Amino acid sequence: ENALQEGRQGRQYRNACPAHLEHRFLGAYQQGKQIYDADQYVEKLTRESRQIEQALKDEEDNKQRRILRQELRDIDRQLQRARDDLRHLEGRLNYRQWN
Repeated sequence: ENALQEGRQGRQYRNACPAHLEHRFLGAYQQGKQIYDADQYVEKLTRESRQIEQALKDEEDNKQRRILRQELRDIDRQLQRARDDLRHLEGRLNYRQWN
């Protein structure tokens, strides 16, 4: 469980586990790290979406507004996929496996 939490918090693995526990630790750690990375990607896309929304509010040129709307649609699709991926990773967690 500690390995999973270390990964989910994005912490680096420092080879601190005894050799006989390392394999189990790394499996849980990598699963947690995947969730951390996926969550970071969702946050990055969310920030980009907000920036484009703000640019769209400020933009007066119709051609540029169309471009920004298309960018926003693209980001929104990526964001939906990223959220789905994150939910999938979280759903795969099996805490009992690591206890």
